[in-house]
Amino acid sequence: MKVIFIWGPQNVGKMAISKEIAKYTNYQTLYAHNLMQMHSRLFLWIYGRFLKVEMDIYFEILEEMIASNTPGIILTKVKYLNRKRDKQLVESILEKFRLLNAPVQEIELYADENIRLERRKAELKAQGKSLPRRLTTPEKLLSKWYRSDLQVNSTHPFGLVNENYLKIDTTHQTVAETTQQIVDEFHLKPKV
Repeated sequence: MKVIFIWGPQNVGKMAISKEIAKYTNYQTLYAHNLMQMHSRLFLWIYGRFLKVEMDIYFEILEEMIASNTPGIILTKVKYLNRKRDKQLVESILEKFRLLNAPVQEIELYADENIRLERRKAELKAQGKSLPRRLTTPEKLLSKWYRSDLQVNSTHPFGLVNENYLKIDTTHQTVAETTQQIVDEFHLKPKV
């Protein structure tokens, strides 16, 4: 089993790129924020119980995916490098695969702040969705994250950092171009 772990800040293309890789490889996908959206209707965002329930379900789904003998799994997540809790969570996810001797290929995505804002606006418009009342514009939503102390990208240079770590700037790349770069760098095989 191969594991692809795609991470980076909001609106860099994690979900769109993982969907394209999944189409190409037939790998299964697990999007962390889908669980978050489902459970945020039941629990307050910052409520500790919410986080525990979300992670319990996430790990249950992950265990089922591993047991299914799928050829590969694609995980996506916003990863905060300077948050202890987040680092521990990511480490525990990756440790599951290390114990199985399954190679994990990390892909860190980056995009310029203005491009991310435009993508968010386009995404909301296409879905016919509005932002939560407390965040009336995409600018407020993103500026909240930008002004925070959360570190969402590493200081690694762009390109192949090592055989299992690739950092890509998606600012001026299409989803197809980024997907092809990942397929090429990690020698992913098409589904049979």
